Amino acid sequence: MTAVLAAHAAATAASADDTSSAAAPPLPVTLLASRAPLCFGFDLVLSMFVLSAMPHAHHGFIFEEASRCLRPGGRFLFRDYGVYDAAELRFSPQSRLDTHLFVRGDGTLAAFCTTAELRHHAAAAGLRTVRCDYVYRAITNRAEDVTFRRVWINAVFEKPREAFTVDPPW
Repeated sequence: MTAVLAAHAAATAASADDTSSAAAPPLPVTLLASRAPLCFGFDLVLSMFVLSAMPHAHHGFIFEEASRCLRPGGRFLFRDYGVYDAAELRFSPQSRLDTHLFVRGDGTLAAFCTTAELRHHAAAAGLRTVRCDYVYRAITNRAEDVTFRRVWINAVFEKPREAFTVDPPW
């Protein structure tokens, strides 16, 4: 993983604007400022195209945090890019950092997931999979007369009601 982050940092530095006086160092990867326990839980946690901006090694952490924030019976609603999406297929081999993980020209990451990975992360975080499906769409750019095959994943995960041994404060 350190090699992936080092490659990402190098790509970020390499893509810096040449007109600037000095390239800014890449920002450190900070996923959570505080791990203070929540005194209540949320009914919903929404993640739309969040995992695709992070290395695969950090995906489990996002599920753990979603689970930690949810009340028993609460749901984690999810949408992100699936593997073999048109965006993934357009990346050059030089942009590849890892399996289904690429760096864009601006230094940001592009990660593509499978439903099996998401189900695994959900189960490891104590979430039950309600639904986890690929969504396939053919999107046509009429100006260029090109059709792209888009692949997304829509999912709903639920924190089991028996997750707490004591009654929550509500």
